[in-house]
Order: sequence, then structure tokens, then C-alpha cells
Amino acid sequence: MADTTKPKPTAAEAELGMQDYISTITTATVNQATIDAYKAPVIRGLTGYYYGDPNFTTQKLIRYDSTINFNWWLWSPDGSMPGDNFSIRWTGSIQPTNSETYTFTTTVDDKVRVWIGDQLVIDDWVAGSHSKSGSIALQAGQMYPIKIEYQEVNWGAQMQLKWQSPSTPYGIVPASQLYPN
Repeated sequence: MADTTKPKPTAAEAELGMQDYISTITTATVNQATIDAYKAPVIRGLTGYYYGDPNFTTQKLIRYDSTINFNWWLWSPDGSMPGDNFSIRWTGSIQPTNSETYTFTTTVDDKVRVWIGDQLVIDDWVAGSHSKSGSIALQAGQMYPIKIEYQEVNWGAQMQLKWQSPSTPYGIVPASQLYPN
């Protein structure tokens, strides 16, 4: 009488032996290019929380902004928001490239505050179009929390965050040095 408790092995199973066969079908060799293709992309920039009012209360949108370099002029940042009387809070981390004092400059229309670590570096909570700078000593490679609060009052809407140091030329803080939260 035949044993019916086990299925009859296939020719391949019989040739390799059951354990070798299972090992063969469950083990795959994957090259580095295949692994890299399935890795999640690294998002650079800051997380932007967009509000449809000037007081950071009516959240309309959350998105990643690679740099803070905007000139909306008379339009809004998004169709879900008004063209005037809105606010934005950007958060994340900034990583300096050199250990030295960095000067941060904002060019805005209308109001802005910038914190790096726990230090308020720029406090320019006055309506109008202008630039303001503040400095802070930073260590190369260290991640510092950054928070920027921006408020648009009326007419033109602009927000730029620039930096410079003895080794870093004046310009927009690049996405490569910004990390969203």
C-alpha cells in the first residue's frame, strides 16, 4: 500500500533533495543596482505647513520645499490658499558644511522669524518688503533644528532664506543641507 501522507517529490526535488530544493527556490541573488532601484528616495528640504490665515491656525497644505526661495508676487502658494493674509511654518534640520559662524539673511514681504537650534536668529515681524540678517556659530556635520515662520499681509508675497560664512558664498541655503522632519 502506498504512503499517501506525503506528496510524491517532483523530479527536481528528488534530484536535489527536498532541503536543497527549498533553499534554491527561496534564496535569490540581488545585485546592488536592483537594491538601489528599490530604496526610498532621500527627501531634502524642509517641511512646509501652509495656513489660510495669518495666525497659523487654518492649515491648508503640508508639503516638502527643497529650498526657501519663493516669490509669489500677487498670487498664493497654492490654489487652496488666499493670495493675502496667509502664513507658513517650515521645520526640519539644517546641516552646515563648515565649523564657523554663518550669517543668515531673509528677503521677505512681509514678516519672518528664524530659529536655529533654540536661538532666534532673525526676528523681523514687521510688515513690508525688506531683508534682515542674523549670525550663529555652527559645527560642520551637526544637525540643527530649524524653524521659520512667515506671514504674508497684503500685496507682494516673497520669502528667501540665504546664508554665508567665511567658506560659504552668499546664496540660497541649498537643499543638500536641509532635512524635513
